[in-house]
Amino acid sequence: MKYFDLHCDTLPIVTEKRNSLMDSGMMVDLTDHPFEAYTQVLAVFSDPSLSADDAYDRFWQCRRHLDILSLPDSFSCILSVENGSLIGNRIERIDRLAEAGVRLMNPVWAGDNLIGGAWDTRHGLTAFGREVIDRAYQTGIIPDLSHASDEMAKEILQVASRKGMPVIASHSCARTVYLHGRNLPDDYFREIVQCGGIVGLSLYPHHLTDENCTMETIRHHLEHYLSLGGEDHIAIGADWDGIECTPEGVASICDIPALADYLRNCGWADRLLEKLFYQNAADFFARQNIPFCVPFYIMSTERTSLK
Repeated sequence: MKYFDLHCDTLPIVTEKRNSLMDSGMMVDLTDHPFEAYTQVLAVFSDPSLSADDAYDRFWQCRRHLDILSLPDSFSCILSVENGSLIGNRIERIDRLAEAGVRLMNPVWAGDNLIGGAWDTRHGLTAFGREVIDRAYQTGIIPDLSHASDEMAKEILQVASRKGMPVIASHSCARTVYLHGRNLPDDYFREIVQCGGIVGLSLYPHHLTDENCTMETIRHHLEHYLSLGGEDHIAIGADWDGIECTPEGVASICDIPALADYLRNCGWADRLLEKLFYQNAADFFARQNIPFCVPFYIMSTERTSLK
């Protein structure tokens, strides 16, 4: 099978350990991975405990590390930023991130930053945040609503509508199925569908249920999204290596085929499984003319030290 996943936190960890995605011993380990073709969105997380400058420098450490990794021919990746706090008050940094191959960005993670408020606040975009979203679209970076407050998500969806552009929620579960502030309301899911966007289902048990988390739990969230017209707009955004636990039976990328088998045994057609696990995400990025690879990037002192 083919697999296209919209979110993992593996790159910063292997960068810190000076490790590889091969033999990583992590949830994303490319040694003998089970896929005919595998595309992974690699997120670089900006820790809110870091200053903007330190978080920006950490991004470049990860970007340099990515260029030296040996990767199998069956693997490709797209680069994203989780938490736009690394921008600080320097909006030109968005241009540098785009030049480095970043194609998705979560403006926030938790609490507030200069862009606006995360899911645990009631704050929308700041005036600077509105400039950030405009600049992101101008440079080819698609805003990611996962982690955004309802207020911020609403404002970004309005911007997207005005511009005729899509948005993404890379790793978000359904709030109707499990009431959690990090989860996506139905009306926002419908708006993402309407603008041609895509939603990746997180596999973090604390966002899926307050009970025993199984493949059945995953299915309930996915089938709710299907009931909202999401057949061509759902994917997996597992949050690999960004979560400390997973649903029973889905411990790493190696268990994705077992999840597909479970859904097939529940009556899902092969075509729908193909859409969920690969085609919807592949089609989304193809529509945006985003290649399924991060091009090699020649670093310069000017770029990496710009603050």
